[in-house]
Amino acid sequence: MPDPKISESNVERIIRLEEEAERDRTTVDRVADTIGRFAGTLWFVAVAVAFAAVWIVLNLGPGAFDPYPFHLLGGLVAFVALVLTSFVLIRQNRQAIRADLRNHLALQVNLLAEQEATKIIQMLESMSRGLGIDRAVVDKETSELGNETSIERIAENLRDNIDTETGETKKGG
Repeated sequence: MPDPKISESNVERIIRLEEEAERDRTTVDRVADTIGRFAGTLWFVAVAVAFAAVWIVLNLGPGAFDPYPFHLLGGLVAFVALVLTSFVLIRQNRQAIRADLRNHLALQVNLLAEQEATKIIQMLESMSRGLGIDRAVVDKETSELGNETSIERIAENLRDNIDTETGETKKGG
């Protein structure tokens, strides 16, 4: 069972990385995040509905500045939708970049863990040979796991399987 202090330390490191990413945001990112977060709430929907209802009520009677069919309101709603969409896309793009960075970090850690596990297996095989117990300890699977992992071969195999599942053919072939 892992040491709780190690787990706590790892959690703290992850929190620090996330806090650094939050601090490194540009002003545009901060504004986009704030607007995007607010636009995704029920409060935003309530404010928008209330605004439209008040606008319509004010423009049904005499002295209307935007009489039915409320062209000005329609244009305003379209403009707000365009701006909100832009802010939401900015926020999503930033989140996608952060997700890519996290995935890259996870890949690096996984590759390092793979290399460490391979080295440990190789060391155990060597020790088993040195003690003369390799025939009892080392089997075909262990020998195979002790070989260096070809990331390129795994990636190619993955691509081939994805291509097969999606019905795509390889480029150039």
